[in-house]
Amino acid sequence: MSPFAELGLEADADERAIKRAYAARLRQTRPEDDPQGFQALHAAYQAALASCRQRQAGPVRQVAPAPATLETTTVATQSAPTPSPVHAEVHEAPSPVGRLDLGVFVQDAIVHAADGNAEALDRWLHGIEALWSLDAKAQAGHALVAAIYRQAPPMPEACLETLLAFFGQDRTLTGHDAMALHQLRRRMDLAWHLAPARRGQLARALRLVERPQQRALDAVLKQLQQPFRWWQVLLRGLHTGFAREVAALVQRLCGGHLGLLPASLDRRQLAFWLSAADIHAIGLPRLALAGARVLATLLGSVVLGLFFGWVAGEDGAIDPGAVYVTVMLGLGLCAFVLALAAWWQLVRWQAGSAPAARWPGRLHAALVPLLVGSGLAVEWLAEAPLAGWPVLLLSGWLAAARALAGRQLPGNLRLWLWIGFVMASPVARTLAGADFQPAWFTGLFAAAALGAWGFDLWRRYRPWRPARVR
Repeated sequence: MSPFAELGLEADADERAIKRAYAARLRQTRPEDDPQGFQALHAAYQAALASCRQRQAGPVRQVAPAPATLETTTVATQSAPTPSPVHAEVHEAPSPVGRLDLGVFVQDAIVHAADGNAEALDRWLHGIEALWSLDAKAQAGHALVAAIYRQAPPMPEACLETLLAFFGQDRTLTGHDAMALHQLRRRMDLAWHLAPARRGQLARALRLVERPQQRALDAVLKQLQQPFRWWQVLLRGLHTGFAREVAALVQRLCGGHLGLLPASLDRRQLAFWLSAADIHAIGLPRLALAGARVLATLLGSVVLGLFFGWVAGEDGAIDPGAVYVTVMLGLGLCAFVLALAAWWQLVRWQAGSAPAARWPGRLHAALVPLLVGSGLAVEWLAEAPLAGWPVLLLSGWLAAARALAGRQLPGNLRLWLWIGFVMASPVARTLAGADFQPAWFTGLFAAAALGAWGFDLWRRYRPWRPARVR
């Protein structure tokens, strides 16, 4: 296909028609969406422009003075000397030195910068004779920088620095906001690296050399670039570690500053997965993913139950006992996992800072003594020994979590403390046949829990105590 046909033009189209067709095609083919299409379009534009100039030049050897227009930038100045006949002669196909189409130049500069080769971009800029004029260079630089701030096209940081340095926009007195320029540089560099054609470069930059790590990177970026759909995110959320992978990738890309990420990443997807990865809060994403996983587990247990029932049955009949046992095992597994998740969430809530709200803050501070009192009341009212021990064990664990929060213990001392805490259970002592008084042991354990809670409460509120006047 000829370059004129690629642009949708006839073979005798003039230069203005070529530039208009090129600008119209640029609105449909963006460098961040179709880099190869951009390269093909730019090559067709350059070939058509060269053919048109060759046809217009013909045998003419004299250069006509370029008319000054409002849309173009003239190169000649009033103080320029009159060229001699020797200097007036040019080559067979002269380049249009007299004028510079700012719109076409800006798009060409963005396309060259999107290639990622800073040295080639610098050579291309220095080879444009129309930019040898200081006035033309200043106007082109302002137009290019304005387009970059407006469009934020994807390009590597080195190419942006090359453009700014060529037009003198990297100096201190150019009027750029340093913070805005830094964010623009980061956002454009991220958009350039996140293009599908440069996924390998991104993986190497993030030091993801293993094939499973690269597949995980592709899966995360593919999910984030799609529009938000509930069925899709819930299906993806069956993988329990996907939310953590999204949070880790976002942290490595932008350090948690979501404004630096390009618009190709869906903001609703980002908000959902980052909220699902936050273990310190229970929100709609975490609850939705938990419900989807429970439902998938139950459906899987039903399918397995039918299979086991068919295997255990006779004459092609399904044994209902096998189905019932399998489904109950699935329910038990779901209940255990949910109870464990709720327990660890309660431990994190107690070990963390107190909520700012009034009643949640009071409950956060008084939960341990309330549990201790409930356990002692059950122990005193019930006739069976150790009836209130589960409540006391819960209160003791929460008190220890509050007391050990934020403390760096050497080695595996924290783990051994938790193991010793569980092994101190009087149930284990009773099974071992040890001779002790349950009431005394229960009282000592309740006192230890209240002591740990009181120490943590004193440590938390000590900075607000008034200083003693001497």
